[in-house]
Amino acid sequence: VGPSDVVRPLRLEEIADRNLSGAMAPPELIGGSSAAQCDAGHAVAALDAIALREKACDGDAEVADKKPRLAEGKGRSRGAVLLRAVERVFPLLAMCSIPLMLALVAVSCLAPVDVNLALMQFSSADKAQALTPALVDFQCEISRPLMMLLRGRESARTLYSQTFAPLWASRALLSARGHACYFGFVLLQFVLQLALPGRVALGETTPAGHRWPYKMNGLLALMVTAALFVLATFALDLFSPAIYYEHFFGAFAAANELAAAAVALCYFKAWFAPSTQVPGGPKTTADVKWSGSVFADLYKGVELNTRLFGGRFDVKMFVIARVGMIGWAMVNLSALLAQQRASNSTGTASLAMMLINVLQLVYVVDLLAREEWYLSTIDIMTDRCGFYLLYGGAVFVPVAYCLQSMWLIRHADVELSATRAAAIALLFTVSYGAFLDSNWQRTQFRRDYVALGPARTTVGLLGNRVLRSSAPPKLVRASWRAADGRSRATVLLADGYWRLARHINYTADLGMCFAFGLCSGRAPLADALPWFYFVFMLVLLTHRALRDERRMRDKYGRAYDAYTAQVPYVMLPGVW
Repeated sequence: VGPSDVVRPLRLEEIADRNLSGAMAPPELIGGSSAAQCDAGHAVAALDAIALREKACDGDAEVADKKPRLAEGKGRSRGAVLLRAVERVFPLLAMCSIPLMLALVAVSCLAPVDVNLALMQFSSADKAQALTPALVDFQCEISRPLMMLLRGRESARTLYSQTFAPLWASRALLSARGHACYFGFVLLQFVLQLALPGRVALGETTPAGHRWPYKMNGLLALMVTAALFVLATFALDLFSPAIYYEHFFGAFAAANELAAAAVALCYFKAWFAPSTQVPGGPKTTADVKWSGSVFADLYKGVELNTRLFGGRFDVKMFVIARVGMIGWAMVNLSALLAQQRASNSTGTASLAMMLINVLQLVYVVDLLAREEWYLSTIDIMTDRCGFYLLYGGAVFVPVAYCLQSMWLIRHADVELSATRAAAIALLFTVSYGAFLDSNWQRTQFRRDYVALGPARTTVGLLGNRVLRSSAPPKLVRASWRAADGRSRATVLLADGYWRLARHINYTADLGMCFAFGLCSGRAPLADALPWFYFVFMLVLLTHRALRDERRMRDKYGRAYDAYTAQVPYVMLPGVW
């Protein structure tokens, strides 16, 4: 028995393994008797004694562990208790309030069109005539119904009688065409995801050590979807090109139904059949995380990657990239065609509508063309498969992200001068270029640093090139321990774009969102709906930056403190 064996006590499982293999337990673990004097019976007795001792120690530790928790609980402030209660209730409030708020936005924007069509389709002439005057056209001014909702009970009742009551009576939410439009689109994306060819890329390593395969055929799926849409609407005349706008509430209801079904599927799958094993890899549950609260688990999700069909199909990636992003582009196209169809004088869409379609299509095409890059984002690497992401991809993106184009249908008189349109396009191009370049710079730096050495790393403002530099780039070395127990190392870039701010890519993203809002022709924040996307992304990215800061500080510790000393600003250089 060497000194190392004496210093490191063996685990109970190791002792059992040694005895099962014919080896005796070390003397220091068997009351000081020599290995030659121990037979199998003595070894078993020693194991029993050790087990009882460990159990007693565990019990003492458990009791000792409970005491500080009780003391801590007694000393908690009312603010901490209130914050904890809010954290527990927030998921339930969010899951209930977000659909209602989106419905209110939709009513203020689209109700007169969709509800009147439904009234004519489902209701008798007398009933339609009685309900139609009660339906108020808010002309996309969401502030009016919101103020009515906040003024008191009577105003809320008036708002209900002018909006939701006619909506329920019209049965627009049950529109068969609206449901067929949405579910047909989702089914098409599901078939294209599995049937179309595409390169298989591996995602980033999860805390459990998994690298899941992803099929990269999103751009091809978008092209096929657009071609089939044009063929079905113009060549075969199967439905109106403005079907989404004309049957919005039916599609909106279908999207909520799909999101609810997806959340339930992911929750119960995590309970009964979690995705714990990459094909050909080890089996582990480190990527499955329960919070102890049903509402929190439904809202945030349990599994990091919910996989179906033997791990070949990723639910989260499908809902976000296929249903959400491709749906965003198709809704914008439908809005453009709806405005063109409604324009009796010129028969063409406005410059503002065409500009918002082009800019947002570039954004969507870029993500689908670089799906492999998206695998390294916080959505895929950190966020779990729950209401937060699934409702966002299935409902929020096709509704809230398209509010600019929907608003422009009702405001066809908005015209942009060629000079203003060029300025908006320039702002988008600069922001878009900085967004791409900064992300590519960081990705290339991480990939090439070990292979190429510090003399050939990405340090310039052209992040898509591996530049030669006489001086090593500014960086911070960091390490962390993954869930599988292994220690991993990385480097944090503090040069190039990333010397300006720690989340400079978020700042560039907000520049693109600001350009989208300017396409409405309204002053910044002068009208709620066309600027909703910018405000939403501002809140989302600010919250995400703060969450990233907390996560990175917990992950890297002192190394991240050294990094923040070199790069002091979070998002806005010189300000914050």
